[in-house]
Amino acid sequence: TGAAPVWVAQAPDEPDAPAGALRAARLLRDAGHVVEYALRPQKIDKQLEAGRKAGATAFVIVESAGASPLWRLRRAGSPDATFATCEALAAALTRMDTPTDE
Repeated sequence: TGAAPVWVAQAPDEPDAPAGALRAARLLRDAGHVVEYALRPQKIDKQLEAGRKAGATAFVIVESAGASPLWRLRRAGSPDATFATCEALAAALTRMDTPTDE
């Protein structure tokens, strides 16, 4: 078995959809994460539902904010976290995946 996938979603009406989601997926894969995403345009809630069915435990919602995209990380039981760079998002996901000694 592998790590649970990170599900990347982007609203189909975002100006750079689906390119923003595909770019985020590539960057997260390059950082070593298992990433999945919807293969066809769907509303965000449908994409998140598909991710839950696929076993995702973390969701990245790509939001285009003019020239500066934002990446919103959503995990069950945790408040959403917003990142200004995909690199910072990837680092946060890595920290979440790293077991701690207790």
